[in-house]
Amino acid sequence: MRIPFVLLAGLAFFESCCFCDNTDRGETLEQQPVYRFAVAGHVYGNPHSYQGTLYPSFLKKLKEQHTLNPYDKLFLTGDVVWGDSIDAKWKYCELQLDSLNIDWVVAPGNHDKEISRFSLDEKISSIDTNNFKPIVYVVRKNAFVVLNTTNPGWTLSDKDRIILTEKTKGFDTLKNIFVFTHQLWWIRNAPDKYCLDSLRSNSFVDFEGPGDFWKDVFPVFEQTNVQTWFFAGDMGAWSVLPAYYEDHYGRFHFFGSGMGGGIMDNYLSVSVYQNGRVDIKKIRF
Repeated sequence: MRIPFVLLAGLAFFESCCFCDNTDRGETLEQQPVYRFAVAGHVYGNPHSYQGTLYPSFLKKLKEQHTLNPYDKLFLTGDVVWGDSIDAKWKYCELQLDSLNIDWVVAPGNHDKEISRFSLDEKISSIDTNNFKPIVYVVRKNAFVVLNTTNPGWTLSDKDRIILTEKTKGFDTLKNIFVFTHQLWWIRNAPDKYCLDSLRSNSFVDFEGPGDFWKDVFPVFEQTNVQTWFFAGDMGAWSVLPAYYEDHYGRFHFFGSGMGGGIMDNYLSVSVYQNGRVDIKKIRF
């Protein structure tokens, strides 16, 4: 991982934790977080062992962690279900998710596009192109943006982009922006100046296309001058593929996380503090 010098004064890295100091020095770092959330990618796991449920070891670990220190939100970064009879499998996974007693939302993956239960517009971003409703909300000066990048070129539709632009007006006054997608869109046509590491994601479905997230959507976040954290989840399906990615450039932070390979499976646990501090821990299981 390459980290520009400008970042070294504000970031300290550990094996399972990323700390970003974005603080007002008049506040203490020992305070309790004002918001805690989990980010989980590719939660159907491995297609060879898939039984139409959430990945069992993930579900067990999340329940344990939530009992010890409750989460306010669970962000699922795509591919919740897989295979045939998607609706029936989705219904069961939905029951599993509800049983966690954590508010949850989905940034849909390429497999999730087959779900026909469009009444879940408040749970799944952009699942129905005729009933678009991006998930954007603000908690204590921190914005949360759930997007559908399962489009040709790994970008947003024209309609999505227009609404996102409208909903993000005024974000320049916030402390952090957290963005959730399924695809690791930043690996496609990344500008040289960002010097981001390359990687192999689970799938390159819809990789080719006329759209370009860097040109079409990234400027919306770039103009805010706010610390921005991007999370994606199309990783870890096989033991030979990476299950974790982390890279940084200036105030932009890129994370990928997923499961299924059975070796490096993980999800991310994120704590946000009143003073703007962000703690990100990789939870292995």
